[in-house]
Amino acid sequence: MLIHVRYDEIALKGGKRGYYERLLRKNLAALSGLPQERIERAPGRLAITVAEGEDPAPLLDAVTRTFGVAHAQVGHELPRTPDAGAEAELARLEPVAVDLAREAALGGKRTFKVETNRADKAFAIGSLQVSSRVGGSIARAVPELKVDVHHPEVVITLEVRPERLVAATEGVTGPGGYPVGVAGTALNLLSGGIDSPVAAWYALKRGLHVDHCYFHAFPYTGDRVLEKVLTLGRALSRWAPATMHVNVLSTTKIQDELARQPKEDLRVVLLRRSMYRLARQVLRARGHVALVTGESLGQVASQTPENLLCVEAVVPDVLVLRPLLGFDKREIVAVARRIGTYETSILPYQDCCSLFAPRRPATHATVERCLEAEAGLPLAELEAEAFEGLETWRTARGGPTERA
Repeated sequence: MLIHVRYDEIALKGGKRGYYERLLRKNLAALSGLPQERIERAPGRLAITVAEGEDPAPLLDAVTRTFGVAHAQVGHELPRTPDAGAEAELARLEPVAVDLAREAALGGKRTFKVETNRADKAFAIGSLQVSSRVGGSIARAVPELKVDVHHPEVVITLEVRPERLVAATEGVTGPGGYPVGVAGTALNLLSGGIDSPVAAWYALKRGLHVDHCYFHAFPYTGDRVLEKVLTLGRALSRWAPATMHVNVLSTTKIQDELARQPKEDLRVVLLRRSMYRLARQVLRARGHVALVTGESLGQVASQTPENLLCVEAVVPDVLVLRPLLGFDKREIVAVARRIGTYETSILPYQDCCSLFAPRRPATHATVERCLEAEAGLPLAELEAEAFEGLETWRTARGGPTERA
């Protein structure tokens, strides 16, 4: 038995396709816990060998959390027999298809159809004939399965290729994208809310390995908030082949200082500017190529174009990525549910920005007003102190979170 792993975007990479395939193979091995020898490269796909008696379900679960995978099928391959005729080859393929159908029936499926891809045009029996004959054999051998060509519960797919015969079920859809690591590493601002974990997931999908930066304001935000953020980091690490790190910096003294400055409407914008400066220090120290944020245009007052410009102005030499810029909240929530972060994100522990927000926040801040408000404040010293107290936690593939 094999799991056939197919990709889509990787196939467009031309001369670098081999590199992408090798990295995808390495990531599949890391997330599944398999040795790379059990993951073979084949034309246009990868094939994972399932050992005799081994349950393929855990392997399929790992495959569907591996970025770069478009689709995966559990199936069987039969090498073509030299000089054997089409009738003899079809006689070898039919019982394999019947076994797959029987497994589907045992799993509760009640309707099926057969689809055939005859890549070897020299094969003397046409695709429709192959589907009809194999479908008839299934109907006779597994009477609890009924043919439904329009809305089947299970599709048995057959491939007739010059070098092999394949029988498989329709399988599962993967996350797509590129293999994690192909684009380098990035630092994600992880707040504990719904948006930032989803932004990190989309950065992973585009090939960036992601570490995180969380700003803790104890006692305004208690230890349960930190625990919540570390839980989100652990959930996201299930999607990454390499160890993820969560960098924690204290912003308590910075918030206290900003609360005393007279321009109350700028509080959150000024705090975000300080956070970006701190994130830049972490990014440079860790060698990341970009900063990822969960900002979505206009979703809250601090995320207007003018305010985003004021914040980004403090890191002119840093690439800032906002994967959710055009998403609405409903779209973000749907992804959060799908990737397993939503239930943790909605736990009722407030982050530092929500506790710090003024009654009437500025929506059209300017860099000049921000600089004027920051003049005379010891922010450089407080940010240096916060960076000096940096704490780092690590987690790998959904495992326990530990101090690094």
